[in-house]
Amino acid sequence: MSEWVKFFLGGGVALSIVEGVKALIGWLIKRKAAKEDRAEDRAERKMEERMAKIEGRVADLEGQQGKIVDSLELQRETNIYVLYDRIRYLSKCYIQDGEISFEDRDSLNQMHTVYHRNGGNGNLDNVMKLVNELPLKKG
Repeated sequence: MSEWVKFFLGGGVALSIVEGVKALIGWLIKRKAAKEDRAEDRAERKMEERMAKIEGRVADLEGQQGKIVDSLELQRETNIYVLYDRIRYLSKCYIQDGEISFEDRDSLNQMHTVYHRNGGNGNLDNVMKLVNELPLKKG
């Protein structure tokens, strides 16, 4: 009978050891999973911080882009006015002179074309017609 007692006690000890090892393995697995979860949380927080910085930078760039677009529009309007004034002045001078050189007429027509391409309103079309009807300088 003592062998039976040893057998049962030995089996109980073995079962206890197996259960202890199972509990240890379960604890290690849970510990590893918790570490991985914390690492994922840190990585996610870092990613969210980076995304917030990127979104802020994009907003800044959009604001700067708006300023650039406004500035370019102002520049375009300025160019239209300067071209208008220059074409009007030169046309007046050539009409008073009663003649124009081929090169000056070509240059003035190019300015008038650019004036229209930039959004000029056609107020100078009649003046340019008069300029183009002027006789060419000789020599």
